[in-house]
Amino acid sequence: MRARTVALASAGVVAAAVVGIGGGYAAGQLDDRGTPPTPTPSTLRAAEPLPAMPELPIAKDLPYNDDLDYPALAVGLPYVSTTVRGAGHSWRLLVPQGWKKYPGSGQDPAGTVRWRPQDEPTTGGYVLRVLPLQARDTPTERRDLLQEKFDTSYRDVHVVKIEPDSIWFAYRTGDNFRRFNYFAWVVADGETNAGFELSVAGRSADQDGLADLLDKVARSARRVR
Repeated sequence: MRARTVALASAGVVAAAVVGIGGGYAAGQLDDRGTPPTPTPSTLRAAEPLPAMPELPIAKDLPYNDDLDYPALAVGLPYVSTTVRGAGHSWRLLVPQGWKKYPGSGQDPAGTVRWRPQDEPTTGGYVLRVLPLQARDTPTERRDLLQEKFDTSYRDVHVVKIEPDSIWFAYRTGDNFRRFNYFAWVVADGETNAGFELSVAGRSADQDGLADLLDKVARSARRVR
């Protein structure tokens, strides 16, 4: 039925074009007395149905790459207290005992600090990241800005959990790994804007440990001066 409709529409367009062209041509061929010459009969070929478009295959995402072969992040780790400084303030917080402290990567904002197990590879495993802030935005404003960034920067972004002061993402990295990245913001006593940001990242196998780690560190973070 669709092919027949296309055929009839095509025939109408062609016929209209022929009439328009023929009329213009005859008007230009009037003799000095204004008498048109005898028209020459023409035959209009019936339009044939257009061939059906082939069905295109639906593109499907490739399977995720295999995660790093490293023990999953455990729940209930032992913690030690430490201090970080940035944005003109010092913050006290708990970090997993035995984890090594690293400076932020080249893509991190200035003042970023990271921790991960000492024997863990620097990519593909799990990590804790913290950043003192200038306290210019509320936690909800920071959360919304981050969500926009994730939506435009990664594929297959899924919000696992969202609250006024936290958001949990699952997404596909550019090199085709499934990653989980949970964020939270802490407000100093007596203030309303976020003064401290922390995040944890890992694999699918680390999800329970990531949730526990984020909760422990967020609850412990306090601005001390």
